[in-house]
Amino acid sequence: MGQAAGKGVEQFHQQFNDSKLSEIYVTAAPELKQGVQDVEFMKFITTVRRKLGAYQTGQQTGWAMNTTPGGTQVTVAYQSTFEHGSGVERFVFLVSGETAKLLGYHIDSRELMMNP
Repeated sequence: MGQAAGKGVEQFHQQFNDSKLSEIYVTAAPELKQGVQDVEFMKFITTVRRKLGAYQTGQQTGWAMNTTPGGTQVTVAYQSTFEHGSGVERFVFLVSGETAKLLGYHIDSRELMMNP
């Protein structure tokens, strides 16, 4: 479960750095798409990319697993450094076998909030 989530984080950061932001949404779990429209997600992730720049490095700071009727959810936290700042990223994945689909993405970053 943890390996699949780790690969999911790597894929997210690769797509983020390659500015393939719409692919992040397209390949996400259906539950994420039910909760947020593509226009809203794109506005959010584009703002993160514009203000913080490319992802540079990160260290996993925690994880949790929760089995639900809808599948196994794995939450992974990273202390991440970007081109123009840093933050704590939280990824939630719906994991099935070796596949992890993004269910949620959250970032707490001072630079994201302070930079216009």
